[in-house]
Amino acid sequence: MARRHSLRLRVAFAFAGLGAMLSLLLTVGIWFAAHDVSQRLMDQTLKAELEDYMARRARNPNSLPPDTASLRGYLGKAGTAGDVLPGPFRTLPPGQHEIELDGIPYRVAIDERGNDRYVVLFNEERQKRREQRFLAYLITGAALMTLLSTLGGIWLAGLVIAPVTDLAQ
Repeated sequence: MARRHSLRLRVAFAFAGLGAMLSLLLTVGIWFAAHDVSQRLMDQTLKAELEDYMARRARNPNSLPPDTASLRGYLGKAGTAGDVLPGPFRTLPPGQHEIELDGIPYRVAIDERGNDRYVVLFNEERQKRREQRFLAYLITGAALMTLLSTLGGIWLAGLVIAPVTDLAQ
């Protein structure tokens, strides 16, 4: 015969389950919202950098493409075989894409103006590490909230069940 748990323990488990479920829902919601905001910010940054470079190049044809720790730009001639663009960028249509080069994830913005093909890369490695660290914080927070709801549930169950225990005695 299965052993029945005390009423206090069952009430405490209910509080713990509710706390765990709410923590999990909040963690998942916050994670997806933060990931979406991150993707949108990278896309906006890429678009702004691409537009800035095209505007600078329109004013000064000798203007160099962006080349920083996170951004790298290229300029090639659309439809020509001898351009300096790395292979994958020659065939991608204008717009924003995700690619991987040498094991490094990049977000890519491509645009064409006249015979010029503009390409700006955003290195996603640091952003992915930040997202992983943020996910670890969220998981730790959810585990902590589950633990606190369990302890609070045990304490509250004692208060709620006390009158029933007194009546039973």
